[in-house]
Amino acid sequence: MSKTVLITSGATKIYIDDIRYISNFSTGSFPSKIASACLSHGHRVIYFHAKSAQKPHTHQNLLTIEFETYDDYAQGLQQCIQKHCPSIIFLGAAVSDFGVKKHTGKLRSNEDRPLHLQKLPKVIKSIKTWSQQPVFQVGFKLSSRLQKESMIETAYTSGVKNRSDLTLANDYHDIKHNKRISYLITPEKGVISIKGPQAIVDFVMKRSQGTYFKTQITHTTDYQKTYEKEIKKIQTSCASYYKKGYMPDYYTGAGKSHGSISLRTGKESFLITARKSHKKNLTANDIVHVKSINWTKRIIHVESHDAKASHNATLTGAVFQKLPDMHALIHTHTFSDDAPYTSFPFTPGTREYAFEAATLLKQKPIINLIHHGLIAIGKTFDEAHAYVTRS
Repeated sequence: MSKTVLITSGATKIYIDDIRYISNFSTGSFPSKIASACLSHGHRVIYFHAKSAQKPHTHQNLLTIEFETYDDYAQGLQQCIQKHCPSIIFLGAAVSDFGVKKHTGKLRSNEDRPLHLQKLPKVIKSIKTWSQQPVFQVGFKLSSRLQKESMIETAYTSGVKNRSDLTLANDYHDIKHNKRISYLITPEKGVISIKGPQAIVDFVMKRSQGTYFKTQITHTTDYQKTYEKEIKKIQTSCASYYKKGYMPDYYTGAGKSHGSISLRTGKESFLITARKSHKKNLTANDIVHVKSINWTKRIIHVESHDAKASHNATLTGAVFQKLPDMHALIHTHTFSDDAPYTSFPFTPGTREYAFEAATLLKQKPIINLIHHGLIAIGKTFDEAHAYVTRS
C-alpha cells in the first residue's frame, strides 16, 4: 500500500552576521538513500532538505522543498505536515540546538566578539501536534565517540521524550571511518541492529502498519473497593519486581517504568496497571479496570480515575479470550532462556502485537516478546509469578 512519506535532510544554519553562520557536517546522504528506498517501493516522498544536502534522483513521486535556517526549517516543516499529511516522517535533518543573536552587517574581524549561545526549542517535540492524522515518527540521534550502551541510552531517552515511534541511533566517529552501524530503538527499549537504508525502510513500513485501538474511559473509582484485595496484590508485586530490576525505569529520573500485571475479574474484564505508571509505588489510581475490548470498532472500554490502560491491555484481552482458564498475566523486561520468541517487534497495543503473542501463549505459558521482554500467564497469579521467577 502506497504511503506519503516526509523525509528531512541536511543541516540548518544559524547566521552570526550577514555572511557568517554556524552549521554542522551533515550532507544528507543517508536520508537521501532512505528517500530512494521509499520511492523504489512506490511511496510518495516529500523531501524537505537543506540547499546543500544530497538529493535522490528525480522521480514522479518525489517533491523536493528547500530550507536554509533553523526558522525556515521549523516553519516549513509545519507547513509540509499540514499540507501533505504524511503518514510516516523520517527526521534525518541535523537541526541546530543553539542560536545566537544575529549582527546586522558584518562583524569586524579585528575585534573579539564572544558568542552567547541560546537554546532553541526542539522542533521534533511539536511534530505530532501539527498533524491532523496519526503519524509514525522516526527520529535520528547522532552521537560521537560514545560506547554502544551510552549511545543507545541517549537515543532511547531522546525518543521517549520526543514521542518518536522509532529512533535511529548512529555514531559520527563510526560514520567518519566508514563503519556505520545503525540501531533502531523502540519505545519499549528494544534495540535492533540494522544495516542499510532499504532494511530500515522495510522495518519502518512493517512496524507502522499496526492496527491501533482507542480508549473510552468511564471516570469512576467504584471498582477499587470491589477489587481491593486484587489491587493490593498488583501494587506489592510490582514494587517487588521493580526492586529486582524486572520492571525498570524508562530512563533515570523518568518517574515511569516498564512492565505490567493483569488479573481477570470476569469473562472479558480485568484489572491492569495504567500506562506510564511507576511500578515502584503504584497508587490505586494507577490500576485501571478494563470492562471489555471491542475488536471490531477497536475500542478499549475502561473504568479509571483518569488513566489509560497499559499498552498490554489488548494482549491481555486476546489471551483471556483465547484461554478462559487463565486468570493472570505478567509482563517484565526480562527474558526466559527456554521460551519461544515472537517473530517481529510489533508496536505494543496493536492488534498484531496482541494476537501473535496470544497465539504463542496457547502453546506455552511463558514467551519472549522479541526485543522487548517476557509474558507469563497462569490460572492464578502465583502460577504466573513462578514462571517469571524461574526465567
